[in-house]
Amino acid sequence: MAELVLTGAAAAGLRRRPQREIRGWKGVWWLGIFVQPFGPIAYLTYGRRKGHGS
Repeated sequence: MAELVLTGAAAAGLRRRPQREIRGWKGVWWLGIFVQPFGPIAYLTYGRRKGHGS
């Protein structure tokens, strides 16, 4: 259940953010978030740039 929630949160954030607010390539993160459980955790922890967005 937790993996589903993490994957959903990561997918929603990845879909919403433009490329400039993501570390690395967006396409690679799309593949990575489906590697359970480490992919979503890695994206939510390291994949997003801090200080950008609304």
